[in-house]
Amino acid sequence: MFYCKRCGERHNVLETCPSPAKSDVDTVDRNIDATWSVSLDCECPDCGQDVNLLDDPDFWDGRSTLDVCEHGTLHSRDVEVSCPKCRWEFRVDLVY
Repeated sequence: MFYCKRCGERHNVLETCPSPAKSDVDTVDRNIDATWSVSLDCECPDCGQDVNLLDDPDFWDGRSTLDVCEHGTLHSRDVEVSCPKCRWEFRVDLVY
């Protein structure tokens, strides 16, 4: 007989421990984090660059009334943005 570090029980040397490994138990017993990933994509009308407008650190400045995924509202239409590559300023309507 030997002491099993996996389950804390005593087993015959030839036996295999029927208990799952602690790492298996840990992943089953707790929730796994799921991370939101959001983008706001358009094409710059000047240079043709594909742009994620949320990459601009100043995108939310002055837009405290705009919510993520908002569309079809006064705040989500005619939004002034600029291309990070060529700095062209243009307007977009946010759609979801």
